[in-house]
Amino acid sequence: MLRAASGRLARITVFGTHYDTPDGTCVRDYVHVNDLCEAHLLALRALKDGAPGGAFNLGNGNGFSVLEVIKAAETVTGRPIPVVSGTRRMGDPARLVSDSRRAKAELGWQPRYPESRNHRCPRLELGANAAGASGPPLAIPAFPPAA
Repeated sequence: MLRAASGRLARITVFGTHYDTPDGTCVRDYVHVNDLCEAHLLALRALKDGAPGGAFNLGNGNGFSVLEVIKAAETVTGRPIPVVSGTRRMGDPARLVSDSRRAKAELGWQPRYPESRNHRCPRLELGANAAGASGPPLAIPAFPPAA
């Protein structure tokens, strides 16, 4: 998605626009990388303290549609993201989100960035030059942009 915003990719394909969701695109549980890191640190601390290992689902539990994520990326980058509609992939459920209750109960984990408006990219640059393309690098400001 960000490669399309930077011009390194001509467009992205949205696979299916007729799902039983508010905007017709799949809903998935996108989790902030900082939340993932926090959960892993908590799991390591628990192991160090003698807790048995285990498998934990991590996510915000709500999910965002593909189009919501594209719109958020456009807002963050300040650039349009060219989109084409593709055919729905066989077997793709309309909504797929995580149940993080076990991680919350056993690790004390709580996502700090459960909403797309809280996803920040304070120092991310999409260097068009680094990819061999011409033009200045794309600096991505914090999201949401200041009003």
